[in-house]
Amino acid sequence: MKRTRRSLAAALVTAATLATAAPATADAPDRVIEPLEFTNPAHPLFTEACGFPVEVHVWGEFMVTTWTDDEGNPVREFRQFKFRSTTSANGKSVDGITMGPETAVFNDDGSTTVYIRGIVNRRIPGAGTVVLASGFGLNIWPADGGEDIVVVPTNGPESLQPLCDYLAP
Repeated sequence: MKRTRRSLAAALVTAATLATAAPATADAPDRVIEPLEFTNPAHPLFTEACGFPVEVHVWGEFMVTTWTDDEGNPVREFRQFKFRSTTSANGKSVDGITMGPETAVFNDDGSTTVYIRGIVNRRIPGAGTVVLASGFGLNIWPADGGEDIVVVPTNGPESLQPLCDYLAP
């Protein structure tokens, strides 16, 4: 009985201590939705592959979660994205989708390391799906705003010939 009372007293003291202790706090990450829409009247990759101007209209959004350090500087960002697209030429169009996450790590030297995972494709009538990019990629965005450094390219694109054949005049 004495042992039970001691155990009960110890449990009550522990519970009271835990109940009155201040909870651990950390700044919660910021979460925002960033819509994006643009039209490129002569998409460089498609226009070069097809030999005629190919327009791409893209719309969708990034769901962005950003973590900051004690001074409020961003240190990491997770971007879940989903975009739809219409690729057009010569009065014909195909639909596509781009989706996946990317993670950006903001480095002390001002550069950003970006880990990309996802898929980009177009559905072509009579030919099925053409994958433009898929899998994992790793890019470095230089601090000086120079060209991206592709460390690990994503897979793709598959042959663009079915897309060009469908959109041809």
